[in-house]
Amino acid sequence: MTPEKRLDQIEPVIADTAQKVDRLVETTGRIAVEVSKIPAQERSIALTAKGLADLTQITARRFDNVDQRFDGIDQRLDAMDQRFDGIDQRFEGVNQQLDQLQQDTGDLKQGQSSLEQGQQQIIQQLSQLQQVIIQMMGNRPS
Repeated sequence: MTPEKRLDQIEPVIADTAQKVDRLVETTGRIAVEVSKIPAQERSIALTAKGLADLTQITARRFDNVDQRFDGIDQRLDAMDQRFDGIDQRFEGVNQQLDQLQQDTGDLKQGQSSLEQGQQQIIQQLSQLQQVIIQMMGNRPS
């Protein structure tokens, strides 16, 4: 084999090897760049995680505050309901008293009507008695 023939055989192998080495260097460079980004990403992830944890705690506290406020409102509404129940009971008592008053008023009116009838009868009887007395006095010898 001549040196030129050997060179012809070696050149494609060397070119292929050089191309592969070039690809390896390029890939290694990309890997190095990506690896160098990892600490920044880890820091970013850590900051994000801390931010989410803080946000969760703040949100939980705010919801606790809102729950406490709603508990206070519920207690106030319960107290108002009790007051309204008391007022309702008072109205029921007043309504019962009004019913009794109406019944008593009806009884009084009926009693008054009976008294008026009795009074009219007494007036009629007195009028009749007066006429009898007048007649008796008119028939009396003088």
